[in-house]
Amino acid sequence: MASLDASMMNPRPVSPRLLRRIVAVGLFLIAATLAIGLVSRLYGDRLILAGHTKDQTLREVVIGGDVITVPSNLIRYSAQRREGVAERLDLYAHWPTLSGYSDAARDAFNGLTAKPEIVFLSFEERRTSRDMAGRLEPIYRKLTEGAPAIDTATGLEHTRLSEKSGYMNEELLVGARADGSAPFVARCLLEADDSASVAPCEYDVFVGRELSMMVRFPREMLRDWDGFERTIAAFANGLVAAQP
Repeated sequence: MASLDASMMNPRPVSPRLLRRIVAVGLFLIAATLAIGLVSRLYGDRLILAGHTKDQTLREVVIGGDVITVPSNLIRYSAQRREGVAERLDLYAHWPTLSGYSDAARDAFNGLTAKPEIVFLSFEERRTSRDMAGRLEPIYRKLTEGAPAIDTATGLEHTRLSEKSGYMNEELLVGARADGSAPFVARCLLEADDSASVAPCEYDVFVGRELSMMVRFPREMLRDWDGFERTIAAFANGLVAAQP
């Protein structure tokens, strides 16, 4: 039988210094694994939320002479989820529930539903004397080009806005109401250009004492534009109260 190599029969002993290094590396790897697990448990949900929150704590935000009382999960940006004075407040809500972020509406808020279902509301102090409906005749009518077309499915009048006016690939939408009240007026990206936007349409309206609210919404809401606008107005006015 062949003799074994002498170095195999008499292996060199591991030095205490090397042994300490091996043990230290092993302990480090164990600690790192435990730390990753702890962080995952503590912050994993926060990472999944990607900026959203399920917190429904009510916040009182003061803009000018108005107070907006709203749950945190309706406030779009984390930096705005605080009480006190602000220049602007941005909300987002699930349609038609007008509820904030939740597990049930996770896909809608992350843009994973077949059709967009989120409405965006932005509040600021009024900077003009008229809202969008009030600006229809003195301003917007003068910025259109061509004859209006009537959408028979919605009853809305569509007129392209002149690119010279600064509105690129946009159209003006006007809906007359049977009761004679102020018309529905909105701007939308042309349908051929709005596929990349979850909210290609917008209008602004006055709410509260001194607020202007910009509403950005999916084109699908135009199917019942009257009901949509009235519901949004009631919802917004329910959030706003005059400062005492």
